[in-house]
Amino acid sequence: VRNLALGLAARGVDWSVQGLRGSLAIAARLCVRLFANLFHRSESIAQAMVVRGFQGPSEQRLYMMQANQTSVVANVIAVGLLLALFAAVSVNTL
Repeated sequence: VRNLALGLAARGVDWSVQGLRGSLAIAARLCVRLFANLFHRSESIAQAMVVRGFQGPSEQRLYMMQANQTSVVANVIAVGLLLALFAAVSVNTL
């Protein structure tokens, strides 16, 4: 998304001149390109997995990390900080 947005900025697209229809058309083309890139990347990853011997989810072992007490506390603190940041940003924009 960042690279596509930078590409629009480099081309000097002025959103206010485009009007609503033009802006929607550009945004739609941006979304189409984004999804095309995502599908191309996922296809490349799938081909790499097959080449490396991936035979499907039924043939794989699932490894799950054990959560310890400090990771739970760290996650709660991180969520709290994100909520505080969101509240600070939304108060400043009002």
